[in-house]
Order: sequence, then structure tokens, then C-alpha cells
Amino acid sequence: MARGPRELGWQGPDASGVLRLTGSLTAFTAPGKLLKPRAFAPGSVKAVDLSGLSHMDLNGAAWLFTLRRALAPPRSVGGKAASGPGAAESGKDPASSGPGAAGTVKGQASSGPGARGTGKGPPASGPGAAGTGKGPASSGPGAAGTGTSAAAAFPGPELRGLPAALMPVWELAEGSFLSAGELPQPRKSGRIERVGELMAGMATDLRDLCFFLGEALVCLASCIPRPWTARWGEVSYQAEKSVVNALPVTALVAFLVGLILAFQSAMQIQMFGMEIFVADLVGISLIRELGTLLTAIVLAGRSGSAFSSELASMKINQEIDAILTMGLSPAKDLAVPRILALTFTTPLLTVLADLAGLLGGNIVLMTLGYPFMAFWDELSRHLDMSDIATGLFKAFVFGFTVALIGCQRGLYAGESPGAVGEATTRGVVTNILAIAILDSLFAVLFYAKSW
Repeated sequence: MARGPRELGWQGPDASGVLRLTGSLTAFTAPGKLLKPRAFAPGSVKAVDLSGLSHMDLNGAAWLFTLRRALAPPRSVGGKAASGPGAAESGKDPASSGPGAAGTVKGQASSGPGARGTGKGPPASGPGAAGTGKGPASSGPGAAGTGTSAAAAFPGPELRGLPAALMPVWELAEGSFLSAGELPQPRKSGRIERVGELMAGMATDLRDLCFFLGEALVCLASCIPRPWTARWGEVSYQAEKSVVNALPVTALVAFLVGLILAFQSAMQIQMFGMEIFVADLVGISLIRELGTLLTAIVLAGRSGSAFSSELASMKINQEIDAILTMGLSPAKDLAVPRILALTFTTPLLTVLADLAGLLGGNIVLMTLGYPFMAFWDELSRHLDMSDIATGLFKAFVFGFTVALIGCQRGLYAGESPGAVGEATTRGVVTNILAIAILDSLFAVLFYAKSW
């Protein structure tokens, strides 16, 4: 179907499977509407003759790649060689044919644009062909003696006869499609592989945490013979910002938990007329377990996350690199004051949270008709000193853990735009998980020791 010089025309395919394009192959001629690849059966077009083209832009060259993909014949696994660009055979079958084929057989060499012939047969021919075999040199417009072409990534019939004036446009489009064709395709990983990646990531996190723990302990030990090197002004500032300012929310949470626990317990014990034992249940539960646990979780979400975000921001802004350049230690100058602040003030915050929770339980007991002092008299008869020591010891450990993990996540953060949020999230999640694990271990240990 012939058209004017400023339009796109085509003829064929003829008996030999050659499709001839004439006229202008540009975006204005809308080749996708005039010549639809689906109009031809796969494999019916063996070659595309471009000698009749007078104009071609990058859109037209891109459409040629689309045409070649649509007209590509199906590839065979064995027997006869697969046809189309990029086909590679390693047996002794007939050589691959089509643009961009790479032949390594001992038959005929590949032919087509960008083909690479490494066989012992006749040379590769066509535009952009590269011949490395033992035959005559490669021929064709724009033949190059190096590397892979974009045709190797896109199958289809041979392109031939491209006018020399249009070769720069073709080479520009070919380079663009080569870059796109050589991009690695994402591979779907299986379940076992995903589990392995998860376990490897957890092992890496645990290793980094252990390394930072050792570094922090060394820095803390170095402050014992020289306590003036611990930057106590920064310790006081971090204690005020991280612990003292967290007192209202911690006391409120503990008060509500004590009130809810006493109310739910009283509803069950009231059936037996023993509401007074609510004081023992609430008091021992808060002092041994819940008060410490609630305080640690609040600090993990408030202070630990603040440590992670602050240090991660400093790393992104290259402030950590500046500290290292000056010969200082980020762990000692940034992490140690925060660790000391949380370690020594968390027990005090836990005591205040316990008192707030006990007050909530006392209010519930007062609504049941008991006087204010009845709650404290009952609790003092059953509360042991070991219960108080257990809660304070766990508060000490939890404070150290929250500060350690928060600082580690911040100092080990990445440098991407989302590194601060990722470090903060990972710090809070790791802290809560570590607190739950440590509390479980302490519960089993204290039970075994009858503490």
C-alpha cells in the first residue's frame, strides 16, 4: 500500500517474506495505526526492507522495535535453530538467523543488525553486525566490531537496507533500547529464601547491637576512673528531656491501668466478699511487673524514638562524620550521656508510676465502701521488700536497654531520605520486643530463685 513521501507506505510481505516500508516513518505518520503488527501472522515476515524510507525520527525507530517483537516467530528448544535476535545456540544445529542473533555453532553465521558471529561459517552481515569468526569481515551500514546491540534484546525479523542518512537516528534509538533491554529483571524469591533473608537480617541486627553494646560498655568503663569525662551537663539535660518530661504521660497511663485492673478484679472477687484483696493483687502486680513494664514501654515510644531520630538526623547531616574527623567518639560523646540519663532515672520514674497506679486501685476500693487507709494497710502486710527490689532492678535494666537500642539504631542508620523514619520505627519495635523478652526471662529467673 503505497503513499506519498510524507506518509508511510508498505508492500508485502512477498513470497520470500520481505515487508517493504516506504515514505516517512515518524510520529506524525502514526505508523501504529496504519500498519498493525497483528495483521501479520507470527513468522510470516522474514525481513523488513527499509531502503524506501525517506524520513525517520526516534518515535519511528522505537516503533520498529515494537514491530520486530510482534513479528518474531516462536523459538524452538531443540532441533532447528531459533530465529530472531538474541537467539543463542550452542549445538551443531543450523545457525540462528534474524537480527541480533548470536551464533556459536559450527554452521552458518548469524545475520542481522547487531548480530555477533563467533562460529566458523560465513560472517555475520547486516547493519551493526560484528564479525569475529574466521570468514570475511562483517558488512552492512553502520557495522561495528564490538559488543551487544539492542537487537539482541528484542526478537523479530531482519531489518535491512536502512539509508545511511537515517543511520544516526537508528543508532541513537538502538542505544536507548539497549540500556532498557539490559536492565536486570526482578526475580521472585521463594518462601524459604524470604525466611532465610529475614533470619540473615535479624542476625546482622543482633551482631551490630552486640558490637555497639561492647563499645558502649568500654566507654562507660573509661568514665569510672575519670568521671569528669562523662559530660554530666549533657546527662542532666537528657534526663530532664527524656524522663522528667515523660512523667505526666507515664503517671496517667499507670493510674488508668491500676484503676482498670482493680475494677476488673473487684467485679470477680466481690462474689466471694473479699474485695479487700484487690489491694494485694493490684499492688504486687504493679510493683513487680506492670509498673516497670509500662514505664519502659512509654520510654521506648517517647525517649528511645527521640534518641534514634536525633542521631539518625545527625548522621544524614554528616555531623557524625565531623565528630569522627575531629578524633572524637560518637558512642562516648553522644550515646553515653543518653544511656546514663535513662539508666539512673528510669527507676525513679517507675516508683512514681507505681504510686499513680496504686492510687487508681485505691480509688476503686473506696467506691466499694472501704476507707482510704484500708488499701495501704492490706498492701503493707503482704508486700515484701523483694517485690520492690525486683521492680527497681528491672527498671534499671530496662532503662539501659531502651537507651542502648535507641542510640544504636540512630548511629547505624542509613543516609537515604527515609533513614530517619526507618531508624525510629526499628528502634521502637526492637525496644518493645527486647523489653518483652527480658521481662519474660526475669519472671522465670525470679520464680526459680523464689524472689
